[in-house]
Amino acid sequence: MADTWYTLARKRIAPVALILAVTWIAHDTCSRHERRPVTLRFELGSGAARVHELRVDVVSGQDVIGRLRRGREAAGLGAPQLKLSLPDGEAELRIELELSAAPEAPAVAAGATVRKLTRRIHGEGGATVVIPLADELR
Repeated sequence: MADTWYTLARKRIAPVALILAVTWIAHDTCSRHERRPVTLRFELGSGAARVHELRVDVVSGQDVIGRLRRGREAAGLGAPQLKLSLPDGEAELRIELELSAAPEAPAVAAGATVRKLTRRIHGEGGATVVIPLADELR
């Protein structure tokens, strides 16, 4: 008796597809743990007084793997740093800087501007990656 397409799929193809799916899920889960600790330090330079808020999203693939939010009204910007674990390969930094026209301007000033930047980084385990932003504050 000849096997129908349904019987062939149920007996031969479905088990292979199941094994492949489980293998892919296991690989994806294990590779998330292959991350290395990295410190990101944002250099604001002499224009730091103009920055009212710094927002950074660290993106790897489609996943946001880290966030930094710093505002002057909280603990101050100081030397913004973010410690996180990066997967092998590159990550993308999506940076937003809220800037005032003058250092003494209030946080919600009419002349405030938002600059959106994108930077790509590659960090080795235990490294400190410096992201210079001083040129963007001029």
